[in-house]
Amino acid sequence: MKKIALIAVAAAFAIVGSQAQAAGDVAAGQKSATQKCATCHDMTSKKQNKVGPYLWGISGAALGKVEGFKYSENHLKAGGEIKAWDDANLDKYLEAPAKVIPNNKMAFAGLKDAAERANVIEFLKTLK
Repeated sequence: MKKIALIAVAAAFAIVGSQAQAAGDVAAGQKSATQKCATCHDMTSKKQNKVGPYLWGISGAALGKVEGFKYSENHLKAGGEIKAWDDANLDKYLEAPAKVIPNNKMAFAGLKDAAERANVIEFLKTLK
């Protein structure tokens, strides 16, 4: 009986630990985004477009709606299929932008590490 209880407790800690990791780390996400995204995207409340659209308020926003940015046709078409930049869509896009929206303007190859993507997504949620 004690063995079963110990296994149950260990499983509970594993589940809680994996959920905490899945949530991401804002500070680590800010560091990654600053290093890998800031060249092309403004992430401040100034909301200035650069080579790419500004990312202020992007989490939860509809695709192709950043004011003043000229999106590719493929990006605008994807907005009919992908309703919003929720966590799941951001994760897929950040992993392989060209795979999610072929022939879009974003030349970035993507973030292959799932933990790094989770961190960046958590950081993007703070930009509001």
